[in-house]
Amino acid sequence: MREMLEKRSFEKITVQDILAETDISRTTFYKHFTCKEQLLIQTFEWLWAQANTTRAEGPGLYGFELRFLHLVCDNAGLMKRAWEVPDFVRYLEGFFRNMLLSFGPPRCGADRRGAFLAASMTAVLMNVCKRFIKAPRRAETSRIAADVQQLFTAMSAAFEEDGDAA
Repeated sequence: MREMLEKRSFEKITVQDILAETDISRTTFYKHFTCKEQLLIQTFEWLWAQANTTRAEGPGLYGFELRFLHLVCDNAGLMKRAWEVPDFVRYLEGFFRNMLLSFGPPRCGADRRGAFLAASMTAVLMNVCKRFIKAPRRAETSRIAADVQQLFTAMSAAFEEDGDAA
């Protein structure tokens, strides 16, 4: 899948192309995937698992963001093409939101303010990544990850202060 996406858009890749490239049968493909979008998401999940086992950029959102940006740099062709697939973008939104909920304040996502914090930061991550994917530069990853961490820390602190006042 990665190599095919380096050469052409996701829309133009058919299941038949995937079968020919991988030398598996249609039955085997559909036994594991309902559609080619699912294969794309599985490919990303595999890449993410690899990034998490081979890199130790630090804990928390900073480390997460840095690993993600490095994954983008290492797989720029795939990520640029994947960003054109609505199902993948929706998956990535959920992926970011779940990661944020694990890093956020204890009540993050538990009420309307927490849901707003998670939704706002998810939108920030999606926007940052969308721009970064267009022109990935490894030299900028630390600064971007630090900026995202700083924004999240400030928003989380405001969330906690507001929660204490309520």
